[in-house]
Amino acid sequence: MHWRASIKTSSKTLKENKNEWKHYIQDSSLAKMQVAKIEIADFEAFLYDVTMDFAITSKRLSNILSVLNGILRRCVSRKIIEHNLLSDVDMKVFRKRCKPQNSNKDNYTLDERQRILDYLADKTDIYSLAIRFSFFVPLRISETCAIKYSDVRNGQLHIQRAQRTCQKMNDDLTFDARYLTNEERIKGNKASGFRTIPLTDTALSIIEQTHRLYPDTEYLFMRDGEQILANTFNEALMKICKELKIKYRSSHQIRFTVATLLFENGIPITQLSTLLGHADTAMTWHYIRKQEPDAQTADIMKSVLG
Repeated sequence: MHWRASIKTSSKTLKENKNEWKHYIQDSSLAKMQVAKIEIADFEAFLYDVTMDFAITSKRLSNILSVLNGILRRCVSRKIIEHNLLSDVDMKVFRKRCKPQNSNKDNYTLDERQRILDYLADKTDIYSLAIRFSFFVPLRISETCAIKYSDVRNGQLHIQRAQRTCQKMNDDLTFDARYLTNEERIKGNKASGFRTIPLTDTALSIIEQTHRLYPDTEYLFMRDGEQILANTFNEALMKICKELKIKYRSSHQIRFTVATLLFENGIPITQLSTLLGHADTAMTWHYIRKQEPDAQTADIMKSVLG
């Protein structure tokens, strides 16, 4: 943990690693073994145990494996072991034993999106402006909160930083209070995160309106001299959805909604991947939410299949 902190691993990841260790590894027989004496069968026994009765999701399994692989790679680099045997385990076996995920993270529908935009059309508070804007750009909320007016040039938005909540880890592995930073690195620290996004006329008009109403701020979306935050953005969005009797989805699902709309209207997956700031299209496909077959699809099926 101290080594990972020294190489600037985020506090969020460090806390997640600590939790996985505490809940799944710390009291296992694996944790009590000398690393150099652990064999493939020991890893397999541990994995059979944690995946028994579909106890965890595939994502949770990935998090546990991340902790174990991190430890073992560190042991290799320190010459405690020659090879990370966990990398030789067939993980497909254990992923099949994970809990099925019925994600409720569906998109906003076209009707819901329009109802929200209509509801916010004459509202000028900073959160209403930020929420309206988010429905026209495929941004992470951390990127939206960190936009400066100087990032908008020639009808384009240059993504150059992201808002990040950090915590300092102490020697006893406790964490100090959170603090906010704006870092010139995008999630995953991928070069693809730094990108240029064309802005629609509506998106530009929201930026211009925000600048007229709040002319003395450095960042686009600020209130009382402070940048807005992801959690307060989502609190405002939740209130709007409650008012409109629309199922609430978080700011992240707005990003999914925009991505799906762009794809369904002809943006190639490679271009969409660039707009989203993904390093490859595999992640982008995850953002395209499956829609229920519409009337047009039904008519085509009837025509083709009889």
